Amino acid sequence: MRSPPSAPASPRTPTADPTAPAGGGHRRPVVWALVALGAYLFVAGALLAWSAYEARQGLDELDRLRAESGPQELLDGSAASRIDEAGSRFSRAERLARNPVVIPLQILPMLGRQVRAVGAMAGAAEELTAVAGVGVDEAAALAGDGLPTGGDRVEVLRELVDITDRAAAGLAVVDLGPAEALIGPVGSARDRFGAEKTALEETLLDTRDAAQGMAGVFAGPSAYLLLAANNAEMRAGAGMALSAGLLTFEDGQVELGDMRTTSELQLPGGVDDYDEQFKALWGFTNPDEEWRNLILSPRYPASASLGRDMWAALGQPEIDGVLTVDLAALQRLLGALGPVDVDGRRISADNVVRLLQHDQYVGVESDEQAARRDQLGDVAGAVVDRLDMTSPDLAALVGGLRRAATGRHVMLWSDQRGLQRAWEEIGVGGVLAADDVLVGVLNEGGNKLDQFLHVEAELQSGPGRNGHLVMEVTNEVQPGEPAYISGASPDTGEGHGVYPGYLAASWPGGTEATVAEGSPITLGGPDGESQFVAANVRIAPGETCGGCWTWWFRPRSSR
Repeated sequence: MRSPPSAPASPRTPTADPTAPAGGGHRRPVVWALVALGAYLFVAGALLAWSAYEARQGLDELDRLRAESGPQELLDGSAASRIDEAGSRFSRAERLARNPVVIPLQILPMLGRQVRAVGAMAGAAEELTAVAGVGVDEAAALAGDGLPTGGDRVEVLRELVDITDRAAAGLAVVDLGPAEALIGPVGSARDRFGAEKTALEETLLDTRDAAQGMAGVFAGPSAYLLLAANNAEMRAGAGMALSAGLLTFEDGQVELGDMRTTSELQLPGGVDDYDEQFKALWGFTNPDEEWRNLILSPRYPASASLGRDMWAALGQPEIDGVLTVDLAALQRLLGALGPVDVDGRRISADNVVRLLQHDQYVGVESDEQAARRDQLGDVAGAVVDRLDMTSPDLAALVGGLRRAATGRHVMLWSDQRGLQRAWEEIGVGGVLAADDVLVGVLNEGGNKLDQFLHVEAELQSGPGRNGHLVMEVTNEVQPGEPAYISGASPDTGEGHGVYPGYLAASWPGGTEATVAEGSPITLGGPDGESQFVAANVRIAPGETCGGCWTWWFRPRSSR
């Protein structure tokens, strides 16, 4: 039989190729393009992420520099390594952000702005750290030989003013790049970088202002009333002024006249015309007659200007300002200047507080007070003499004074407005900002018990500046302390170690405070930009006055 003929193949029906890719060969370029684009975006994104990481590390280093450094670290060169490390981080961040792989992203409408901002910030950061590094190196080189004596110290301080001023001006013109339409972490990074830049500028400007103020005072001729205060009896965040003397400056040289006990300088009748708020709060203590009650207000300018008027009323030479130092300040100064010899005894940073706060009172009878108080004046005089005759470590001196100023242990007031503004800006002006809270104790008895008080305070605040402060004070005096320290004498009216005084606080202005429990407020009223309150307290040995002193404060409009 014959097989049927096979049908001829249609020319319109090609035979399928089993090796051909699905979808047709015309899609192959698109796939490869997408793969290439994905790879590019991955590499560019990785470079940008790496750049952001390096920039964050640099910002972290600047943040640590801001938190842990100040004029001392700029002068001793210890800040240089941190600035260099931050600069290296920013340099790597800029190179990564400006890599040729990343540059094409800059043309994109929204993403491009973010990419350009990252590159601009990294470049600005590298420029900033370079400018700051040069300034720090110059300042450290200048301060390396110490603060010379005589007129040379004035020239060194003025040169330091120029160095820090140039560095701060160089930072001020650094352009951080675009600030508009930044999103997410890019916007946050720019805000943070702006804050770090401002903080570094402020540190340089603080150093400049400190050097400028010191140069002006040392150049003179100028005269300041020096008040030496003892923390064994506390006032408003500082010790009681027990010795006074005239401190003069001219052509870099310093001279301190005879230090006199303030009990010898009492002014019967007072000066009467002084700060009205100070008078309203503390007039009953006659601070215009009794120098030991002069620093009752936390507003040092009010106390110092009254001290100037009292000094003039005593017929003493005209002064340009008032300087108060307490035992903590003397300790810092001795740490920078080295020990001094007073009456055959070596006084150093290690023993000055114990000696003047405690040991000098041991074995002292009431009729020996004047001789005992002279020790404070003698030590202060020896410290001034050493400052005048030696070339101290400038960085250590500035750092010690800065740390003392944060605790109100050294306060300086000038009757020249510009100079006083400089003292306030660098933190030695003894003023409270409008939103500051200051707590303390004020001794009301004939004792030296403040050294045995353990004070803790916890402040909590909420919306609208509502909040409360809890103070806890423990009297840790032990048996065996002499009566001159413990206050156990017939004319005090208190038993051994009983602490009579005030718990006090200064609140932000525009608020009011009440004591939740316990004794009512004894004193209260406006004090500059603050609202002052105080309450009487008697604390026996071993006793803690704690939660009974919960002070609430709130805006007056919230009633």
